[in-house]
Amino acid sequence: MTTTGPCGGGAAHLFDTLIKEQHLKNDAALCRAAGIGPPLMSKMRNGRQRVSAEVMLRLHEAFGMPFATQRLLLACDSSYPHRPYRRRAGAQQQAEAAQAAG
Repeated sequence: MTTTGPCGGGAAHLFDTLIKEQHLKNDAALCRAAGIGPPLMSKMRNGRQRVSAEVMLRLHEAFGMPFATQRLLLACDSSYPHRPYRRRAGAQQQAEAAQAAG
């Protein structure tokens, strides 16, 4: 299940944009060009795993896409946790958040 925000953002939007701009045939071609494993690409595209800093770096190195552009393409995804760009909460705060959520 792909989770995207109102503007259709998220990992799928990022990958689709790269495929279109770089005139690639499919996800497999994107994986080969960026040096990302197909299983990891599938997990990110389907919302089961976040796009990591390492993946963003590989995309930048392979295609020259600025990090700011990658973050903008990801930002429309309301389920995408933006915590990697902020200081992580302490263990107690995480436990309270988990208890409140469920």
